[in-house]
Amino acid sequence: MSERIDPEAPLAGEIRRIAAKEIEAALGCLADVDGNTDKALHETRKRLKSLRALLRLMRAGDDAFARAENARYRDAARLLAGPREAGALIETLDRLEQEFPAKTEGGALDPVRAALDRRRENALGQDLGPAVAAAVDACRAGLAQIETLTFDSARDAAILGAGVRDAKRQARKALGRAAKRGTAADFHGLRKATKIYARYLSLLGGHWPTPVKARRKSFDALNERLGELHDIFVLRGLLRTEPAMLDDPGDAELLDRLCTRSERRLSKACLGKAAKLLRPDPRTSAKALARAVRRSRQAA
Repeated sequence: MSERIDPEAPLAGEIRRIAAKEIEAALGCLADVDGNTDKALHETRKRLKSLRALLRLMRAGDDAFARAENARYRDAARLLAGPREAGALIETLDRLEQEFPAKTEGGALDPVRAALDRRRENALGQDLGPAVAAAVDACRAGLAQIETLTFDSARDAAILGAGVRDAKRQARKALGRAAKRGTAADFHGLRKATKIYARYLSLLGGHWPTPVKARRKSFDALNERLGELHDIFVLRGLLRTEPAMLDDPGDAELLDRLCTRSERRLSKACLGKAAKLLRPDPRTSAKALARAVRRSRQAA
């Protein structure tokens, strides 16, 4: 089960506790990079994203602290992005073959797979030592720094309310941009925003005035589709930025055509699902959460 913030415990202490667990888990993943590189990098980046979401949640408690630590983990995650992205693109190719079996039968995408395999091997063949070492140093420094976090527990309800309100506002704004322009950057922004909000559903599972399990599952499904859409955008981008990746123009044309069709389907589905999930006003959600926190403290 995901870590939850205890409704009856001081918020600063809960942030320190959960952040420390996430950092320790990230360090454990980094220690396993040589054994299972793809999985270790993926899990490390997931932990760092969870840390950043946690910091955003408590930003109203100490904005300077949250911003500085968020930047620390953002920079560490960027160091590890390349090899993981290369592996994700091969998974994207698998999905395209499943989505369009008639168009990809007989190994039609085999040349693309061979090119992506070479790209992945090149990424993994690079010396990851400096990037991993830098990420380890960042996590260790963050582990020491998180122990210094403190703020007045009388503000806990307001801090959590502000964090939820801001997260939902950002998600709704990102949805508006994606619906209006529909660029890769717009959908990437929507994905980041909805993942943060989904993380809050888990972290605050003991605070929300209504059950959140079904909502969390819905957000998880949305984010899965948004992740697939992101990978499609990345794959299409490679065709533009690395045209020499494929020798035969016909292979590039087929891949681009399939990516375009998949992109349209996923974009429409994601916009519809996000619109439903983000419909309630952010202020309403924030006020309900803050009231629930205050009631739990009074009853304790």
